[in-house]
Amino acid sequence: MKELPALLIPFGTALAIYFPPLRRFGFWIASAVSLIMAFLAKGELRWIWGFFAYAFLLGKFAKASPFAAFWAMLSLGAVHASWLSAQEPFSALLLSFSLLLALPAIWEEQKLDLPGASVFLLLAAGPFLTLGLSTEWRLAIILASLLGALPFHLWVRSIMRDGPSFGATLLAAGFRAVILGWLLKEGLRPASGLPQEILHWLGVLSVIWGAFRAAIAEDWGELSAYAATAEAGALLLLAIEGRLEAAFVYSLLAGLGLLALGVGAWSLKLSLEESYPATIAASLLLAGILAVAGLPLTPGFSAQILALNYLAKWEGLLVILSGFGAIAGGARLFRPYALALRSDPNYETGQALILLFTLVLFFVLGFTSYGGPS
Repeated sequence: MKELPALLIPFGTALAIYFPPLRRFGFWIASAVSLIMAFLAKGELRWIWGFFAYAFLLGKFAKASPFAAFWAMLSLGAVHASWLSAQEPFSALLLSFSLLLALPAIWEEQKLDLPGASVFLLLAAGPFLTLGLSTEWRLAIILASLLGALPFHLWVRSIMRDGPSFGATLLAAGFRAVILGWLLKEGLRPASGLPQEILHWLGVLSVIWGAFRAAIAEDWGELSAYAATAEAGALLLLAIEGRLEAAFVYSLLAGLGLLALGVGAWSLKLSLEESYPATIAASLLLAGILAVAGLPLTPGFSAQILALNYLAKWEGLLVILSGFGAIAGGARLFRPYALALRSDPNYETGQALILLFTLVLFFVLGFTSYGGPS
């Protein structure tokens, strides 16, 4: 495809979303354009655009601010520019810039947490600031910090402190695939040594700690943040085995469940605050809980099968067992809202269609299986 037109499409879309007449259709526009970009792009970037095409639909579902779509589309434009840039340091600078552009989407929906935002600003600059380091240490710093593994998981908890808003969920879920895809494009691979050993145990501890904290979570923001921590641990374990491609696929599959969980929780919160029917929001939230837990017929199940096939036996079993944390915490938090699942004729058609598409997508991906290493 022509590089310049492809680069201009995301920025032009963001500009269109910014204008008041089109603002109400911002998420529909962003989703449609992302789907077009998925057909035009190549390699990992194609799957990233496809992921965000679905994510923007959920943004409409959650009644998020249209400016969240504006900032996210600007960020994706910078991501695409980073892919088109063949050499460092410009590619790394663009990737860091794209992460910074994604952050304002959170401020549209909740109060700014200055300590958390400041930490993320530093971490987002990691791809550019680590240019002078050896490949092993550079890979270790970028992976551990931006995926949200221990001890860097606190930035994820910080952005979700008021609940898993659309912007916060998008940053924690969708941009993990961006980071992993960029590492694949740059050819950065782990090598045996101290950094790999550190990443290995950070991955194990992230899975265990994330599952435990998700099981005892006191609110949906905490559950979402620590479910993301456990998933970051699984991604680290896959990455240090040299399976960046598998980690990339895992991030997409697990990210779908995390998106559904976060957006369902946020939409349910709005439904209760504004006293409108919560049936569809509760249904999406339940689908998200089941997917994050890795139950069959969900993308999370396919992600866990992938981990089981590519990791050592005990590591794969650890990733599978971590799903019990999400299901335990989710069932406990969801219990007071179970009655919201009762049929209600006063639902919005657009939300019902998005929920139906989500269930079909989850059902199809739930049958997807991945073979082990060749």
